[in-house]
Amino acid sequence: MRIFLSYASEDRPVAESLAISLAQEGHDVFFDRTSLPAGDAFHARIRDGIEAADLVVFLVSPDSVASNGYARTELNLTHEKWKNPSGKVLPVIVRPTSFADLPAYLKAVTVLEPQGNVEAEVLAQIARMQRRPRRRLLWIGATCAAIAALAVAWIVRSGNNHTAQLATCFLDATVRPIDDAASAPLDALAIEVAYQGAAKAFIVSASGRARVDVGPLTPETAQWIIALHAPDGTEIGRESMVGCPASSRTLEIADRYAVVVGPRSP
Repeated sequence: MRIFLSYASEDRPVAESLAISLAQEGHDVFFDRTSLPAGDAFHARIRDGIEAADLVVFLVSPDSVASNGYARTELNLTHEKWKNPSGKVLPVIVRPTSFADLPAYLKAVTVLEPQGNVEAEVLAQIARMQRRPRRRLLWIGATCAAIAALAVAWIVRSGNNHTAQLATCFLDATVRPIDDAASAPLDALAIEVAYQGAAKAFIVSASGRARVDVGPLTPETAQWIIALHAPDGTEIGRESMVGCPASSRTLEIADRYAVVVGPRSP
């Protein structure tokens, strides 16, 4: 895979170690800025590197998300190439950074927050991302009879082993202001879920609705966080949840909003 590694100069030691690990796994990594020519040729090479990439790994830190940093320029170029960052951009937190400071483009995908070795967790996440297209191709190439048989087997297994193997939790969320103090338009809000060190944001529609995915939650007693963010990205408030709710549940966020969450079909 061709990977463009975007980072702030302050994070170069982490980036250098990650680039070596990626190369050892057989990836073609665009990394070393010091070898690039100055001036216009520098910008052209950066643009070409992003255009040729299959994946952009963005190392998140206060310096890389700063509006005057060159990493933000690289992120803008990435946005020009892929309007939808899903499966194409992997943000990785390498230094503590406020979620409010992340560009909206990065909030649209799961942000990896390594709990242990950065290189190992990034390699594992990229491996998972690479496996997804192959699984889809296998499904397309299967016969109708095989698909039906697999579907029946899955239904039986999920019925028998729901508690042991809980899949992704699919939720409908509805946001309502509790009083007049919550005057911001609902479609300017965002719901964030955080689970196992990763966070993902979901945009609230003008009607106050949002479709939220959490997990996969394993085991059923796993705890996760649901938070509500204002239009400027600041957090309004948060509540913790345990497992995947089997029925609708109402959460009061900072005494300003009521968030009703309930199960939905995938």
